[in-house]
Amino acid sequence: PPSPPPSPPQLPPLPPLPTPLVVTGGCAGRRDALDNVEYVAAGYTASGAPYYRASTSSSSYLYWDPDCSGNGFGANWIVDTDQPSTTAASDLDGDGSCIVIAYINSSSSSPPLGTTTWTVWCNPWTDIGLTLAYPSPPPPPPPPP
Repeated sequence: PPSPPPSPPQLPPLPPLPTPLVVTGGCAGRRDALDNVEYVAAGYTASGAPYYRASTSSSSYLYWDPDCSGNGFGANWIVDTDQPSTTAASDLDGDGSCIVIAYINSSSSSPPLGTTTWTVWCNPWTDIGLTLAYPSPPPPPPPPP
């Protein structure tokens, strides 16, 4: 009898998704994506970097792109309205340029925690301090009477 087909190679398991992040800062026109918005890890891109989706109703994403234009713009952490590709090597939003809400140059695929200077589209582009931090734990319950 014919032998059974070989089983497909096992892919290594993906690491567990990282902790959510809260972004604070930005300009008036971008508060829905940047000011006190919690981003929840939604998966991993082809580079192995996590990407995050805003937990609010706004459709905003936070992700690391090795080259957002595909033409040598360089590596950046990005806030964008487009969900990043999980298979493309670069230009993860597929627009052939860097049409984004905000970006920060970064060769690291780990999110830039703390307060750092991002370039934000506030019409015009403006360099603004944004803070990425882990959410504060909820306050403890009040003691029983």
